[in-house]
Formats: sequence, structure tokens, C-alpha cells
Amino acid sequence: MIFLGLMLLSSQLPEPVQDYCTSGDSGQSYALCLAEWYFEQSENRLNDQWAKSFTAVMARKGETSATRLRTEQRRWIKNRDRECDAVIANSPVTQQGRNGLSCMSLKTDERTLYLKNL
Repeated sequence: MIFLGLMLLSSQLPEPVQDYCTSGDSGQSYALCLAEWYFEQSENRLNDQWAKSFTAVMARKGETSATRLRTEQRRWIKNRDRECDAVIANSPVTQQGRNGLSCMSLKTDERTLYLKNL
């Protein structure tokens, strides 16, 4: 699924991944570890961009627009979680964790891009 791309690129991943995941694990647990690492990175990028975008909206458009953006962000998080829960529910048991994290990462990266373009 989505995570396949990460696996294909695993030989080209930056050194922090090597510290985070040990390749001595079984392939499946290593794949899950990579998915966890990538989701953590996606969340960090989203949080950084959120702070920048919220501050910019507050400065340019005022408190009402910033409050609206905060409400939209909370709604987006709930929707992302609901959509990725559906992906998990429709995945084989052995792939639920990896597919769920891959879904969360993809949607989080999309949201980061959206916030960046505000």
C-alpha cells in the first residue's frame, strides 16, 4: 500500500532512521518501525507549520480568522482519524498498524502542505 514506497526507499533514508529502527528486526517489525518514524516526522512538520500558519493568520486576518482556523484544524484531525480508522478496519490484521500509520502520515503531509499555502 502507501507504505510500499517507504520500504523501497528505506536504503536511502537518513541516518536518524538508522538510530530509530534497527534493521536486525524482522522485516515486518522494521516496516512498522519505519512507518512510526515517518509518522513522527510528519507530525513534527505539521506542528511546526501549524504554529507558523496560525501566527500568520492571526497577524494578517485577526483573532476571528485564527479562531476559525483552529476550529477547522480540530475538525480536520477528527476527520483524519476517522478516515484512517476505516483504512485500519479494512486491512488484514497483520498490516493494520503499518497501514494506519501510512494513512495518518499521508493525510498529515497533505494538511501540512495546505497550511503552508494559506
